[in-house]
Amino acid sequence: MIANLRLVIVPRHPERHTEIERILTEKGFKHSSQNNSKLEFEDNEVIVINAIGILAELYAKADAAFIGGSMLGDTGGHNIIEPAASGCPFVVGEYMYNFTDILESFLIRDACIQASSDKEIELSLKSILTDNDQHGKINALEVVKENKGSSDAQARKILSFLN
Repeated sequence: MIANLRLVIVPRHPERHTEIERILTEKGFKHSSQNNSKLEFEDNEVIVINAIGILAELYAKADAAFIGGSMLGDTGGHNIIEPAASGCPFVVGEYMYNFTDILESFLIRDACIQASSDKEIELSLKSILTDNDQHGKINALEVVKENKGSSDAQARKILSFLN
């Protein structure tokens, strides 16, 4: 058990917040819904976000994140640049086929963790949250900084071929 642990759930489709809240109620979690990044937990263990456009702010406040859409084979993952650019250590599932090149650049640098089961996700997040060495080791922000400006460089190269 990790003391004072809080969970923020950000569904890809904010309208799903009522369904998620129903499940949380059934499971006995104290929760609330918010449409901003203030994270006012009060007595709640879980906050469900029902807004879009605030992920970067939330990642910047987080000690760790699990990137959804990567545990089921039908989604292909979500972009990992946003948590990385916010300096948030993160875990992804095994189905990241829409982002294989980006993911590979993070994995070879140990800048994120890829898990293939619920138990691996749990253990990875616990490690990030409780082991300062592990938390510091997963420095995805460095990978982002190293690649900053790569889009401009590629655009210049393409334009040079067109001229």
